Amino acid sequence: MEIIEKQLQKKLQLNYSNVKKCFLELDTDQDGFIDAEDLARFLKNSVGTALDYTMLEYLIKVRCKQNTTQINYT
Repeated sequence: MEIIEKQLQKKLQLNYSNVKKCFLELDTDQDGFIDAEDLARFLKNSVGTALDYTMLEYLIKVRCKQNTTQINYT
């Protein structure tokens, strides 16, 4: 999981200069949340690798320290 997290972090830093722009572009369905599907889509488009949603959901839960699989802007 650490490899995926580092890969995601690196790609986000290279592609976006600020958090708001990143959030708005990753939230492709404009529901106010970034979820595992949004992150998987970003990684597939930028790296060319499809990832398991379950692993991305777990990563969101662990890093956000809450019992949700979605990230809101705040």
